[in-house]
Amino acid sequence: MTPQDVPAIAADHAGYLDTVNKVHEGFTELNAVRPGRVAKTILEQLESFHDQILVLKALNDPNLTAVEWRELGDAFGVPISKGDSTSLYRLMEVGALTKESIEKVIVLHENATIRRVVHKAYATRAVCSAHVLEASAQIQSELSTLQLPVIVDREASSWEGFDLEKFQELQSKLFLLRKRGEEILLGQAKADAKVGLACSGKVLSSC
Repeated sequence: MTPQDVPAIAADHAGYLDTVNKVHEGFTELNAVRPGRVAKTILEQLESFHDQILVLKALNDPNLTAVEWRELGDAFGVPISKGDSTSLYRLMEVGALTKESIEKVIVLHENATIRRVVHKAYATRAVCSAHVLEASAQIQSELSTLQLPVIVDREASSWEGFDLEKFQELQSKLFLLRKRGEEILLGQAKADAKVGLACSGKVLSSC
């Protein structure tokens, strides 16, 4: 199994869960007791598999660090490392896939994902801020070399010592810098929102 397989499994599971739930509701409305029991049993089995899908996500996360892999192994009570052939079936065979271990692994993986989201958000902010500071310093340097206009004839709008072309070029740069700043502020707001969601436990996948 590869990390790309997990979303498909999760999507199939969600589809089966929705279908069986509707079937169960239909049998309940019709007061069909025996078929209703069968549907309920299947529904409960599907619901219990949900947590195992979260374990699959953890076992197939390519972004986990060596320390995080060790933490997963400690939770299961068996050594696990990136790239090995650990599967749900193997964990069941050795009795490692218990309710307690599943809960621990889900929390560990959520925390690892949160750390990654927060780190990426602040790294992006740092890079964007550095770009703005660099561009600002360059424009300020160019502005310092620009001669101020000297009025020769106000009525004729005659000017001396003023490089209009250079001034227009700097105006354009300032405009682009302002737009870039607005984009960065928007990006930082989105990054902050992601951090907030991550810290509240709502972001469970990397960005």
